[in-house]
Amino acid sequence: MPSEGIELSPDGKLLTNDEILRLATLFVRSGVTKIRLTGGEPTVRKGITEIVGSLNELRQYGLKSIGMTSNGLALHRKLPQLIENGLTHLNLRYFRKFFSKIRMYSCHDLLTLSAV
Repeated sequence: MPSEGIELSPDGKLLTNDEILRLATLFVRSGVTKIRLTGGEPTVRKGITEIVGSLNELRQYGLKSIGMTSNGLALHRKLPQLIENGLTHLNLRYFRKFFSKIRMYSCHDLLTLSAV
């Protein structure tokens, strides 16, 4: 993250939690089986653990996977609850000065790593 911080999107420019869930429900009932939360940094969004929990309820309609792409900014505080609420996949982005590495881990791998 830049040392000067980042400008956050105003609330009026973002989907509400209810809008996210309404869209996800429509997609899953239309045959979508995987949902990935991305854009900005999902872990700093208010209510992200509740969103994942609500998405998890869509498994009864055929949802198989709930993923997230994160730079890990607030992940250390939220990962256990996200997994408990149904997160199944996580992409971690690591940014370096002019180079970025992308590493993919399953939530099981992350729990294993955090236990070491």
